[in-house]
Amino acid sequence: MKITFSTRARRAIVGGLAAALALAGCSSAADSADGSDGPAAGVRVIEIQGASYEIPAEPQRLVGVHNASIQPILEAGGTLVAAAQYPESIIAPGNRAAYAAIPEKFDVTDGVNTEQVLTFSPDLVLAIDRNTPEELAHLEAAGPLAIFKVDGEARSDWRGRVAGAGEILGTSDKVDALEKKYQDRAAQIKSEYAAELAANKIVVISSWDNTGFTAYGPDSMAGRIFTDAGATFIDAVQDDSGEKSPGEFIGAFENLGDVTDAGIVLVGSNFEGEYDEFQRTLVESPLLSANAKVVAPVGLTTVSGYSQAFYMLDQFEAALQQTRGA
Repeated sequence: MKITFSTRARRAIVGGLAAALALAGCSSAADSADGSDGPAAGVRVIEIQGASYEIPAEPQRLVGVHNASIQPILEAGGTLVAAAQYPESIIAPGNRAAYAAIPEKFDVTDGVNTEQVLTFSPDLVLAIDRNTPEELAHLEAAGPLAIFKVDGEARSDWRGRVAGAGEILGTSDKVDALEKKYQDRAAQIKSEYAAELAANKIVVISSWDNTGFTAYGPDSMAGRIFTDAGATFIDAVQDDSGEKSPGEFIGAFENLGDVTDAGIVLVGSNFEGEYDEFQRTLVESPLLSANAKVVAPVGLTTVSGYSQAFYMLDQFEAALQQTRGA
């Protein structure tokens, strides 16, 4: 029987977000100081995921207030003077050295302290569209701000976020090289494991609390990576889950057995392959262990960039190899 999911509940974004985004530069560039159209001296216009921003011609003091705006900069070869603090275990392995080298870190557990961010004297702040309208408006009022989109149709566009970082840094050639490496790696798995891919449908699941679990389909961030590598997802996660978080579905723990028709179940974890208490509840459930052929950790299910994608593809390849002996 097909499991019935509802769209995953998310933090409400109040109506002021549209105004905050407009203030933050999502519209066309402002007039220059002499009244002519176009950016002022020392400023250039870049595009991130379809939105235009005025930024310094050569930004030197970047500050990232969310993982989804920090990792793309590191991927594209940039450095930051300060960034939000996260445990090393949830930083993609290929970006850990660069993240560790950021000289200042600040706590965002209870939201972004915008006054603290400004003490780092940024010439460009990097945020996401899930920062609150108040945070975005305050940061924009103090100086240049660029916003990476992680909601709605742009949610699965992790490659667009890294491409935007390349625009900021002027390193689009580096991003292009990462894209080619990614395409080659996905194509390699698709070719070398064609038989295993044909024989085993997959699903990605994780849990954030003790009320249920989230299942990810082909339209999710993680789903796009595995479909690029030739995966087919189970029928239960093929439907549209809503505009805010495409490809993400929520179900009660008692319905976990309804996703175990997958030959491979990839479970959210950190990048050490370790599960938290809620993810472990999934893995240890008899509903999962009694039915699934292969259960494997896959890292975070929210994708930050290419380093994470390579980790996830490596985990997927290892799971495919396990099916040969299942």
